[in-house]
Amino acid sequence: MHEVNYTNRLHMKNSRSFRTYEALSRISFLKKSYALKFLFVAFIGTHIPLLGILAATVYRPDFLSPGQLLITSIGLTLTAAGFTLIALNALLRPVIASEKALTEYYRSRTLPNLPLNHGDEAGTLMNKLRKTLGKLEDHLEDKSDIASMLSHDLRTPMIQFAGVFGLIKEEDDKSQINSLCDKMIAESQKRLRFLEEMLTKIKADNPEDEVEELISTPVSAIVIAAADSMRCHAAKKGVELTVKIDRDHMLRVTPLKAESAVQNLISNAIKFSYPGQAVSICTGLKDSKVCISVKDEGVGFDEKTSMVLFKKFAKGQAGTQGETSTGFGLYSVKKTIEAHGGQVSAVSKGADRGARFDIVLPSA
Repeated sequence: MHEVNYTNRLHMKNSRSFRTYEALSRISFLKKSYALKFLFVAFIGTHIPLLGILAATVYRPDFLSPGQLLITSIGLTLTAAGFTLIALNALLRPVIASEKALTEYYRSRTLPNLPLNHGDEAGTLMNKLRKTLGKLEDHLEDKSDIASMLSHDLRTPMIQFAGVFGLIKEEDDKSQINSLCDKMIAESQKRLRFLEEMLTKIKADNPEDEVEELISTPVSAIVIAAADSMRCHAAKKGVELTVKIDRDHMLRVTPLKAESAVQNLISNAIKFSYPGQAVSICTGLKDSKVCISVKDEGVGFDEKTSMVLFKKFAKGQAGTQGETSTGFGLYSVKKTIEAHGGQVSAVSKGADRGARFDIVLPSA
């Protein structure tokens, strides 16, 4: 609400500042030229005193003595010059506002509220400045999101590796140890590919322009890979992990990204589950779209929390064993799924009554 009021006040202030410029922009032959507006004001300011003196001389030659005529001429000229300077200064407002907008953005990354509906050179400048700063802000936001995503998604394999190492320490069967090590190697290779993709995006001039390859992938491949990567972590916490695939529907996705999104939801479900509880992952169809559901029996959440769950850096609560939260994971899931043309939602019946997260994606 405060932000809206501030924007409205800023818009009103800008409207007052640009009053002279906007008034001249309504004159048809001045609309398209900023320089012509200056020439027009200078012309009027120069010739109104002259026209006044000529009119007085022609129509009332006996009204003013030569001395009075001289004094009147000087007075009219100075007055007209003063009003002309004021008008010309007012015409400079768009340029001054553009310079202030750049300074304000440099100092506090505040986006300007410059008018966009003028067709002359000053209007083009303000238009391009506002759009350029907006695009720059989106670009910086994308870079920040990628860095945060990288930081968050690299924590997940660390959790997995810690769980696997714990199981290896307790395991005597060499074949089982080899199997666990193979899982770690496979997961490490996936994370390296993910890291390379993220670093490529960070280096890109515009991350949004990076086109990612969409591949027809069975939903089972995504869900099973995500669940298998979290089994050791679930086992370490004493949480049962189950998977149920209802027909193997095909998706058009970037497999590693889709898997990472499901993995984040499973990790989140484990984090908020107590030892002895279960986390289930199941797939099915919902309105002709593929649905992936991750359900837990843990701490749940209330309606107020549900409204901020997917916001970036939302204040997250600690897990059932004190696991920390960055407040970025669910936002990352939402952004990834929406980039694939899908949606993610969450429901819970309240505290300690579990939660269910649904990913809905178009079928291939």
